[in-house]
Amino acid sequence: MDKPSYYYIGCFFDKEEEERILDRRQGPVLEHPIEPLHLTVEYMPEQVDASLFGTVVEVTVTGYGNNGRNEGFRVEVCSADADVQRMLDSVEVPHITLSRAEDAASVDTKFLVFDTIEPFSVKGRFGAYLRNHGPVTS
Repeated sequence: MDKPSYYYIGCFFDKEEEERILDRRQGPVLEHPIEPLHLTVEYMPEQVDASLFGTVVEVTVTGYGNNGRNEGFRVEVCSADADVQRMLDSVEVPHITLSRAEDAASVDTKFLVFDTIEPFSVKGRFGAYLRNHGPVTS
């Protein structure tokens, strides 16, 4: 059997946590809402330790930005698992893209100016995204 080809690895949220995140949105939704909501850790990873899938990640949302091209939240992330934490620490600007304009790239959300907001926390799970399947967190 072929090894799965992961599009990206990151932190994914269940529907209840997604709703909590979206309820705190402070600006207009752009043309392309992001589904599923996630925090990307690595795009097109060469190696993936699938045994880490399902590891809980505590996400504290600290800022909001929207420049008409990208909309997102700045976050701080923490995991009790040292390997997952090392990967989380490697993310240059931890963020969750909420939506983007037609000609914008989600990765550009990291360039937003994030206004400080009242922090709130949600829980996610470490996993991977498969193009034709969606998120895998177990």
